[in-house]
Amino acid sequence: MTARYAMPNRIRRDECSITITFKRAPDLPDESVAWRFKIDLAAAYLPQAQPPLPVAPEK
Repeated sequence: MTARYAMPNRIRRDECSITITFKRAPDLPDESVAWRFKIDLAAAYLPQAQPPLPVAPEK
Protein backbone atom coordinates (compact mmCIF):
# COMPACT_ATOMS: atom_id res chain seq x y z
CA MET A 1 0.00 0.00 0.00
CA THR A 2 1.15 3.51 -0.78
CA ALA A 3 -0.09 6.60 1.02
CA ARG A 4 0.40 10.08 -0.44
CA TYR A 5 -0.37 13.50 0.94
CA ALA A 6 0.18 16.86 -0.72
CA MET A 7 0.78 19.76 1.61
CA PRO A 8 -1.81 22.52 1.05
CA ASN A 9 0.80 25.21 1.82
CA ARG A 10 4.54 25.54 1.51
CA ILE A 11 6.54 24.30 4.47
CA ARG A 12 7.88 27.29 6.36
CA ARG A 13 10.04 25.56 8.94
CA ASP A 14 13.36 23.86 8.39
CA GLU A 15 12.45 20.81 10.48
CA CYS A 16 9.47 18.52 9.93
CA SER A 17 8.09 15.53 11.74
CA ILE A 18 5.66 12.99 10.33
CA THR A 19 3.58 10.43 12.24
CA ILE A 20 1.43 7.83 10.54
CA THR A 21 -0.95 5.64 12.53
CA PHE A 22 -2.58 2.61 10.93
CA LYS A 23 -4.15 -0.79 11.55
CA ARG A 24 -3.10 -3.93 9.71
CA ALA A 25 -6.43 -5.58 10.53
CA PRO A 26 -9.54 -4.50 12.46
CA ASP A 27 -8.78 -6.86 15.37
CA LEU A 28 -5.12 -5.73 15.75
CA PRO A 29 -3.96 -2.70 17.76
CA ASP A 30 -2.97 0.60 16.12
CA GLU A 31 0.62 0.88 14.94
CA SER A 32 2.58 4.10 14.45
CA VAL A 33 5.58 5.09 12.39
CA ALA A 34 7.28 8.44 12.95
CA TRP A 35 10.30 10.23 11.54
CA ARG A 36 11.88 13.68 11.48
CA PHE A 37 13.85 15.41 8.77
CA LYS A 38 15.31 18.79 7.91
CA ILE A 39 14.64 20.88 4.81
CA ASP A 40 17.03 23.35 3.21
CA LEU A 41 14.39 26.03 2.59
CA ALA A 42 16.64 28.20 0.44
CA ALA A 43 17.51 25.31 -1.87
CA ALA A 44 13.91 24.09 -1.96
CA TYR A 45 12.16 27.37 -2.77
CA LEU A 46 14.63 29.75 -4.43
CA PRO A 47 15.05 29.59 -8.20
CA GLN A 48 18.12 27.69 -9.31
CA ALA A 49 20.89 29.71 -10.93
CA GLN A 50 21.07 29.06 -14.65
CA PRO A 51 24.44 28.83 -16.40
CA PRO A 52 25.03 31.64 -18.89
CA LEU A 53 24.10 30.91 -22.50
CA PRO A 54 27.04 30.41 -24.87
CA VAL A 55 27.78 33.39 -27.07
CA ALA A 56 27.77 32.68 -30.80
CA PRO A 57 30.98 33.76 -32.56
CA GLU A 58 30.66 36.86 -34.69
CA LYS A 59 30.90 36.42 -38.46
